[in-house]
Amino acid sequence: MQVIKHGFSIKNEVLDITSIKPGGSGNMNGNDYPASTKFRTMNIIEEPFEGTQREVEEIVEYQVICSSNKEAEDVTNLLRNLRAKKLPVFVNTSIPKLYSGSQIYTAKSIDLGFAFLELNRTHDKKSQS
Repeated sequence: MQVIKHGFSIKNEVLDITSIKPGGSGNMNGNDYPASTKFRTMNIIEEPFEGTQREVEEIVEYQVICSSNKEAEDVTNLLRNLRAKKLPVFVNTSIPKLYSGSQIYTAKSIDLGFAFLELNRTHDKKSQS
């Protein structure tokens, strides 16, 4: 994704990461794909259902595009570290999308890997003070 005019961004604070999935750069069906790291979180909403309550999961998958496989590895390691410390992760995105047939919202980071790392490393270092 390339932002050609940056008129707004949505600042997300991810409180609980449920999964982290790094992906190396590659080519599939003639399309080149950059290295990236994806991670998921969810809210569980309770709503009425036939005389009782049911829990509904709202899942968001964030994707951070990286300039190299090494950068994707660094993003992955930082996310694992923040999750282990139970620290929030900050992600600047555009509007999350819900693609046809999916129940998972997809939100791509506006910040590429390096900027994402800087934002969250600064946050991680503050927690050590």
